[in-house]
Amino acid sequence: MSLTLSKNAITSFCGDILPLHLGFDGEHHNRLSNADITWEVDSDCVAIRSFSGNTAVSHSTCGMAIDINAKAIVACSLSGMTARMVSRFRAPVEIIGLTTNEKTWRKLALSWGVTPAMCETFTSTDVLFYTAKKIASKELGLTKKDKIVITGGDTTGHSGNTNLIKIDEI
Repeated sequence: MSLTLSKNAITSFCGDILPLHLGFDGEHHNRLSNADITWEVDSDCVAIRSFSGNTAVSHSTCGMAIDINAKAIVACSLSGMTARMVSRFRAPVEIIGLTTNEKTWRKLALSWGVTPAMCETFTSTDVLFYTAKKIASKELGLTKKDKIVITGGDTTGHSGNTNLIKIDEI
């Protein structure tokens, strides 16, 4: 059986027992909108059945960072949406919002747990990965062998195409 539940219904079904990396820590029950997530009732608790595409990439990025004990997540984004989507899952690691746009940089400063960083325009995904590693190392003082998770999209210059995740070492 599938259904969409409100904040009150989630609390009455599970209290605060949903996974922390999904942002359900007792204070932030309503982080995901109904369009982003499908809920499933299994016996007496709510479980997540599916995410939308962008939400799935953001959630997977946070899950990977937790699983590998990464020191940071670097979300490369033109509009800032990727960094904001990663931020709403409240991952227990540093998040760097990497952008080429000053207006986006200013907006990212207002996102929970995001350290905004400016960079040059990427010409390829290899340049994106190299820049992400360099800036993460500089901004957070990371050392050799520290792991990071990088997420972003094609380097076409258009926003809205986040479709890649990479685990990398400094």
